[in-house]
Amino acid sequence: MFTEQCIYTIRHSRDLEDCLANGGRGEFDEHRQWTTGKRLLDDAHRSGLRLPIVFAPAENTRRLFAWALIDDIVPGPTTRYSFSELRAFADRPAKSTLKTARDGKRLSESFIRPYAICQTPSYLVASAPLTTSRTRRFWVCHWQNRLWRDDVNPEYEPVCGSGSNMFQKRGVGVGDVAYVVSLAGGYLLLGGRMPIKEIVSRRKAQRIWGRDRLYDATEWIVDEDDEGTPLNLHRRLDPSLSQQLRLLSPSGEEKRLFFTSGTTQLDGQATRGVRELSASSAALLDRIIELTDELPPSEVMFTVTEELLDLLGEAEDLRREAEEFRRQAIEQNAQSSPATPQQFREGSVQRSLATRYERKRGARDACIAHHRALCGGRTLCGICGFEFAAAYGDEMAGFIHVHHVNQLSDRQWTGQEMSDPIKDLIPLCPNCHAVVHHKDPPYSYSVEEVRQLWQRQRAALGGLDESLVVAADPAVE
Repeated sequence: MFTEQCIYTIRHSRDLEDCLANGGRGEFDEHRQWTTGKRLLDDAHRSGLRLPIVFAPAENTRRLFAWALIDDIVPGPTTRYSFSELRAFADRPAKSTLKTARDGKRLSESFIRPYAICQTPSYLVASAPLTTSRTRRFWVCHWQNRLWRDDVNPEYEPVCGSGSNMFQKRGVGVGDVAYVVSLAGGYLLLGGRMPIKEIVSRRKAQRIWGRDRLYDATEWIVDEDDEGTPLNLHRRLDPSLSQQLRLLSPSGEEKRLFFTSGTTQLDGQATRGVRELSASSAALLDRIIELTDELPPSEVMFTVTEELLDLLGEAEDLRREAEEFRRQAIEQNAQSSPATPQQFREGSVQRSLATRYERKRGARDACIAHHRALCGGRTLCGICGFEFAAAYGDEMAGFIHVHHVNQLSDRQWTGQEMSDPIKDLIPLCPNCHAVVHHKDPPYSYSVEEVRQLWQRQRAALGGLDESLVVAADPAVE
């Protein structure tokens, strides 16, 4: 993205052609102080924008010759400036197409001064090179608690804007990512994330959203495409997660969030204003947002802990595994069926609310270890005896599903019950697991009923390979 203003100057076409041959880079001296140009460049750096420079050939200034992007300006009695990405104009636009930044008047053909600040012409913006991208940076934008309300900022709508007087001063730029946060009761509240598509004035932000009442800030970051994540006003981070976040000082030094002495409560000024995040901290916030956005909407504040993230991550892994099995099954079915499959429209987005029942990874591991000991160190299905390592090789050794003998949702849970991994759980292959859950309502089949179905069918097909059958553990039934 370019600044709204550009620098106009003159240089002999031979000098510019030498720069074109040098990969579009160049450095020239000018015998006057470019004070305004230096200020524009500093503002551009803080905003993440690029300052263009337009050249007219010194031998005939009536038409423009080339343009480039300013990299540095060192002002003085003799100003030195450097640039890159020099490009020659194909159609040589007239100098009069440039308008002065001060009053918008066109430069006349008789204008012979070697320096002017002009409005960046539209044909320059249209021909912007693809190589002007900058390193993406990540920012925390603090919202006051009086704005952390659904009637002010509607919850679950995409995060699409934020106001401050500090964006340009901090160096926030187009293409960066902003995370909206707040503080309450010593906890960090994480609202969501948005890409920064544009930095505009408060008046333009009012026009974009059609709202006169906006927070009184001079600068606004906006995303008119609504690509931000849904705003969540009830998500707060456990101190163990907040302690992992790092803010960057202007010199690039990483600093921890400041906690009140002797407590796990964040200081009230820990995230005030606009602060830069380290890339690893941004990745942590991304993981929190992506996993917890899958939870049902909450009307009360909930705390995101490391344990919750692990459980949600495990559930996501299982979902992906199930999707991969489903994909493979569809491919196998398509290969075995000669008929042309009927086509269906899919892909529409739907939202659902569901009750989630917590499952502990430790109970699952203990169940598998117990049954592996019973089976001579092999990880076998508790119904059919199938072993992934035997069928697919060592890459799949140890893979198995774990089934709750009694459905969690059938019990009246208070959150304090203990699950016995020996009595309450059993390892099953995906096929047997699917059969157990086959009927509506779930659990119409018990483990023993499915084992009998499997043994009966094996016998009907020519005998049962007893070496594959795992004897039922009486403690499971």
